Amino acid sequence: MKKRALCLLLIAVLLLPLLIACAGKSGDENPADSNYNSANGTQEQTPESSEKEEPETNGNLEVRGLTRERFEYIDLGKVRFIGLDEIRTGKGTAELLVDGGEFLSVMDSLAQEYSATEITDNCVMIHHSGTDHAETHIIIGRFFKADTPVPAGYDYFDLLTEKAAYAVYSSEKFSGDLVNGPEDAYSLTRDQILSDNVSIPFPQAYWHAVVFTNGIPVQGQYRYGYLFSIGEPSTK
Repeated sequence: MKKRALCLLLIAVLLLPLLIACAGKSGDENPADSNYNSANGTQEQTPESSEKEEPETNGNLEVRGLTRERFEYIDLGKVRFIGLDEIRTGKGTAELLVDGGEFLSVMDSLAQEYSATEITDNCVMIHHSGTDHAETHIIIGRFFKADTPVPAGYDYFDLLTEKAAYAVYSSEKFSGDLVNGPEDAYSLTRDQILSDNVSIPFPQAYWHAVVFTNGIPVQGQYRYGYLFSIGEPSTK
């Protein structure tokens, strides 16, 4: 019992910066602006480079101990994200992933019939219901086919875009802070999108998500994915 409690506490500490940073964005900033600081919701003046950098072709990048192993644009198709909203339920990521027997059982059961994409791991999805940060939702769950029945008591979000940017990051000294600092996975993913002249559908179809490719986050060596909405919203 003590071991499990310590594990829950550790995971909660690791994920707290991510949730605070994503939930704390104000309603006046546009994440599609490369000067936007996702951690504190401010605009930063960045010196212009004297030479235009060429877009990366293989997605590899290393910034202060954070290595981007992969970057690509993928087709998700029409999908529905189903899970539990942390803000609505008061149940944290640590609680659901470490001691979430019923939650994980529901996810696994749905996946047997309704799995829809190559992203099959548990995720933390952040979205604002198409508003300019007037609402914030942090849902722990997975991607499923469009129109997948939503279990009673669960939350869902129907993606309005069918494509996404997908990056995979790793670190030998992972601290749990996925958003803040120069090794900011959010900013690194967003900035690559913008440098490729790909549109980010803010605010109407804006969302992003951490993908737990290596299971429950731990300190030290860790690897995880990051998804970011791109393209024009579907009108269908």
